[in-house]
Amino acid sequence: MDEIFHAAQTQQYCEGDFTTWDPKITTFPGLYYAGLASARAREGFGESAQSACSLTSLRAVNAVFGVLSFLAMALFFATRGFRPVSAVLHAAALTLYAPHFFYHSLYYTDPGATCLVILMLLAARREHHSLAAILGALAIFFRQNNVVWVAFALGAAALRVVEDSRPTAKRVIRHCDDKPTVEALASFGRVLQVVWSSRLAIVRKCWPFALPLGAFVAFLIRNGGSVVVGDKANHEMVPHLAMLGYFFVLVWLPYGLVGSYGVLSQETFSATRSLLMQPGSLILMTSGTTWLLSKYSYGHIFLLSDNRHLTFYIWNRLLGKSQSVRALFGPAYAVSSVVAMGRLSAAQGYVFACGFFLAIALLLVPARLLEFRYFTLPVLVYHLHAPERNPANVVASIFLNGTLSFALLYVFLYRPFQDADGQVQRFML
Repeated sequence: MDEIFHAAQTQQYCEGDFTTWDPKITTFPGLYYAGLASARAREGFGESAQSACSLTSLRAVNAVFGVLSFLAMALFFATRGFRPVSAVLHAAALTLYAPHFFYHSLYYTDPGATCLVILMLLAARREHHSLAAILGALAIFFRQNNVVWVAFALGAAALRVVEDSRPTAKRVIRHCDDKPTVEALASFGRVLQVVWSSRLAIVRKCWPFALPLGAFVAFLIRNGGSVVVGDKANHEMVPHLAMLGYFFVLVWLPYGLVGSYGVLSQETFSATRSLLMQPGSLILMTSGTTWLLSKYSYGHIFLLSDNRHLTFYIWNRLLGKSQSVRALFGPAYAVSSVVAMGRLSAAQGYVFACGFFLAIALLLVPARLLEFRYFTLPVLVYHLHAPERNPANVVASIFLNGTLSFALLYVFLYRPFQDADGQVQRFML
């Protein structure tokens, strides 16, 4: 597990050694400074240095990030106009989303990075752009690919500035919402014109975002174009287009099976039925998706060799069997992507939905390794902006996701196994 590397590096910091660096670590040291700050705070209350920087104490840091993420999500929903009870229920459902919940019991970079991105989006939505830029810089300091979410926050903020600064701008931007996809894309030229005409207002209000984005560009140049800081050989970028298909399956999990927007809900059947009424577009889309999946699916060496992760079994027993097996999922990916993006567009507008799709493509497609945690932020950000649901259905989702999360945690804690060398290992996401 990555936790071994992260804990050891933090403990070096706790000992005052800031020069030793494990070359297997790929991320900036944001997590290690958070762990160090927690250890120093514990020592201030009389705890021993060894105990304050122990693995158990370091894991508690991510538990704190989990609580903060829940509160930030509830506040985000409230800023969208959700009633307080509804905001809390929606936040609880996302908190119990299994790949998000699981890693708060371990010492990984994901909980802190996720928390900071959500706080950044909340600050940006409240138009506290300087604070949002600072939080975005901290998010990048935890995981470099969070730079995409900083750019996404900038785009969303710029869109709000344009709509507020020009009376006709909102009408031009929302004009895309009522058009079929091809016509909406054709209208993008007018949208770009409106954005360009509001450039001074955008710069005046959104300039703080340029600081973390500019600093990251400088890092890329200095680092030879690579995003990671270590273990570059195992983290090369590839056109892993199948990752988008996997995302549009996982994005359904917080909805559950039934209730509003569930997998088996009336809304889903209606959206699927309307899509089936356009056979030409459906055939073109599914055939294209199927071909891309068969050609651009990759099995990373870590995925093929690490039998602790659930993705190992999904790949070796299903997706990795052959190109033909992977291609069978093409129609399901295509339909789920259209339905999911339609819901996001209905809540936030077509231009916003296109920006979100671009963001997740930049995040997911270059990654060769398939891990559930890579999809966590895309799934959470999607649901933070998706339509409000009936409280009863959200409660059902809380129960479903909570059951799955605690079942996975139970397996991790109480169902270990021995590998070929006799070492005790644990199943995990």
